[in-house]
Amino acid sequence: MRPHLFTYFLLFGLSLAHEPREFTADQFDTQVKQKEYTLVMFYAPWCGHCKRLKPDYEAAAKVLHASKENVQLARVDCTTQESLCTKFGVGGYPTLKFFKNGDLVSDYSGSRDKDGLIRFMNQRSQPASKSILSPDKLKELLDSEAALNQPVVITYAKSETDAWLKTFTDLAGEMLDDVIFGHVFDPSLADLSDSNRVRLLRPKNLHTKMEESAVSYDGDLSASELKNWIMKHGFGFVGYRSRENTKFFPQDNLLVLYNNISIAQHPKGVNYYRNRLIKLAKTLEDTPPKLTYAYSYSADFSHELADLGHESAEEFPFVAIFSAGKKYKLGKYEPGAFVEFVTKFKSGALTPYLKSEPIPTKQDGPAIKAVALNFDEVVNNPQKDVFIMFHAPWCGHCKQLMPKFESLATTLKNEPTLSLVVYDATANDVPSPFTVTGFPTLYFVPKNAKNNPKSYEGNREEEDLLKYLAKESTDGLVGYDRQGMPKREEL
Repeated sequence: MRPHLFTYFLLFGLSLAHEPREFTADQFDTQVKQKEYTLVMFYAPWCGHCKRLKPDYEAAAKVLHASKENVQLARVDCTTQESLCTKFGVGGYPTLKFFKNGDLVSDYSGSRDKDGLIRFMNQRSQPASKSILSPDKLKELLDSEAALNQPVVITYAKSETDAWLKTFTDLAGEMLDDVIFGHVFDPSLADLSDSNRVRLLRPKNLHTKMEESAVSYDGDLSASELKNWIMKHGFGFVGYRSRENTKFFPQDNLLVLYNNISIAQHPKGVNYYRNRLIKLAKTLEDTPPKLTYAYSYSADFSHELADLGHESAEEFPFVAIFSAGKKYKLGKYEPGAFVEFVTKFKSGALTPYLKSEPIPTKQDGPAIKAVALNFDEVVNNPQKDVFIMFHAPWCGHCKQLMPKFESLATTLKNEPTLSLVVYDATANDVPSPFTVTGFPTLYFVPKNAKNNPKSYEGNREEEDLLKYLAKESTDGLVGYDRQGMPKREEL
């Protein structure tokens, strides 16, 4: 071979090495084990989101190939490797999945850009718990940028072979995105001992004189108990709730103070309100039920504020409680009103807030228009089966379906035990037990099983909808048989 051709092929081969490799169904089990850490993008060539991700994915692969020997990025074309994509439950494109030593660990839900992908793989390919061997290393960890907004959990391990260290490290891997973990072999480095083996240091930005910045764990040395304890204590009595850490603040008896000041912009301003909330809330703690308290930056949760009917910047700080699927709003924060609001909630004297359009004074279309205020009356009417379409005004698929749905409502208008209903899920709260994650969403609600609505997943042509209703209707349709065929008039 000519020297220049050899050089060409060598360079060409090296350039290919940077590219994400294409994995195939017949070789996948071998390919995914070739590196300790693997990120796989399941894609379709025609997918627009996949095309947009491709340059960042390839750039991240190139950087990681040059810097990490135990990391690889790969791709699977789901149009040619359908069985592989089915095996891993791929339901949309692109789907990214993270593997360790060939085993699936989790889906990737981070930012879909070069830096986010690199950061994720760098983080995953390092020890989940950092070994701290000196005071300087401990200071370095506590002074890190991540420790400004994330809790730090330190444990004392008696040796590298300590069974507790293995348990602790496994938990660290599970909570890697949200909590910083470290371990010491010299307990004096972190003020630990045989009887006090774990300490949690709250995010540095949340340190305040109103509560301890460090707390000791006194529970059993088990991963589940420690995890629950971290979830409860990680961010303090009034935590800073961001889009990244909402899992620490489940919406079950959760009180949120929304304000237009973020922790990044003005930590002192955030802690000014946190301190006042801590002081007031602690006076109310003895009365059940217990509440979880949080401060949230308004721009991070504009969707929640919209659902609470918040309209004016003059209303900040703005307070609301989430409990058992219901919302309660105080509105603008004032100390006296806050105490009264919480007291009434605890005694069951508050009325939930309901986002709703006005009840229609008349029904103009063939399908009944329901709103949140009359939902129970219309949809939970025990005399009627209901077929309901949750829609959004801007949704193209809804605009295509609406004429068919209304035509079907006209066809079935004389059915005495069936109502077809339309519901704008952007202007009205969606009540439990309905789940609406996309538009349009259709449910059949039997008259004798209002708590068990059935999601409709079939074709959306008028004929298909009619056949479905004919089959599912509790008492059968007057004008159609169970196959959806018109009944013959008796002579």
